[in-house]
Amino acid sequence: MGKIVSFEGLDGVGKSTILKQVQRKLEKDGYSVLVIREPGTTQLSEKIRKLVKSDVPRSSMSEILLFMAARADMVNSVLSPNVKHTDVILLDRYIDSTLAYQGYGEGQDIEKIKQLNNMVVGVNQPNLTIYIDVPESEIESRMKTRGKKDRFETDKQFIKKVRKGYKEICKSNPDRVKVVTNLNVKEAVDKAHTLIVDCITSKTEHKRKSLAKLSKPLKCESGNFKATVGRIGRDEKDNPTLLLTDVKKVGGRKVLADHVWVQYTRELIKAGTLLPNDEITFSATIEPYEHVAKNGTKYDEYGLANVKDVKLTKAIRVKKSTGFERESLDRLTSITDEKLFKDSASRYLRYVTAMIHEHFS
Repeated sequence: MGKIVSFEGLDGVGKSTILKQVQRKLEKDGYSVLVIREPGTTQLSEKIRKLVKSDVPRSSMSEILLFMAARADMVNSVLSPNVKHTDVILLDRYIDSTLAYQGYGEGQDIEKIKQLNNMVVGVNQPNLTIYIDVPESEIESRMKTRGKKDRFETDKQFIKKVRKGYKEICKSNPDRVKVVTNLNVKEAVDKAHTLIVDCITSKTEHKRKSLAKLSKPLKCESGNFKATVGRIGRDEKDNPTLLLTDVKKVGGRKVLADHVWVQYTRELIKAGTLLPNDEITFSATIEPYEHVAKNGTKYDEYGLANVKDVKLTKAIRVKKSTGFERESLDRLTSITDEKLFKDSASRYLRYVTAMIHEHFS
């Protein structure tokens, strides 16, 4: 099974140039390489590409669905059949572009876009994503030298939102998304090439540091932990979850997990509003669950369950100018009806997520 590697970045950062040079280096190494551009590659996708780059009026949801239609046709006709017998498939844009441009840039529902992406690509998720970045001032300089620009390239405020969105994607997917700064094309190509070769030669699908691999003596034991708060997410049933990073035992220095998702339960709500980079302590149990890798392999992983006694030990500063304030959330924990509690908590956490994107990203 080959590797799927996507290249992402704003227009003008040199993404396509770097991809082509990386392709040549990989082919020189003896790897079989297939290059796909998105939207595009198939007849239907190419027609959709011309449409979405035009000024034809359409709603934001219509545009998202057009991108998804192009992606679905490309995945079904080209990517999925070829990944079985190609060493590496390089994509010039993929699922993260829709998140960055239509999600963060145009303010559409991030979670809905993720759900649509998952429906469309299925198991064909990228093994590695290379985000090409350059300083903001450099982007403006490069854009001036480009020819005719489409509507995604002309709105400066929109471009800033998209760039901010990409930063959030990088932060939320540290095991998959790697940043390559393009101030020198040769150096950027060499770094991207090295990352891809490492990905191709890697024998493991699940590369992140995990409780299973780093803390086997702690299996199924209770303990007191400390961690840094990451972002709020959603599981496949749309229940809120919380990303915790740099999980350690209280009083210890060893990182047990660089990141782990936990259910956003009543116990977490009791701690009040939690924001990215807050530090918390809590008690929890390390319990096994079955993890299914992208290649279908199943194996035991270990996660945190029964999270209790959550305490906010170090809170980041919230500027008054944001108009956003932390809350004790006693009003939520006092709700006895479980369905009403879940609905109320879910709505509040969506609001917090919106505030995080606006003021804390």
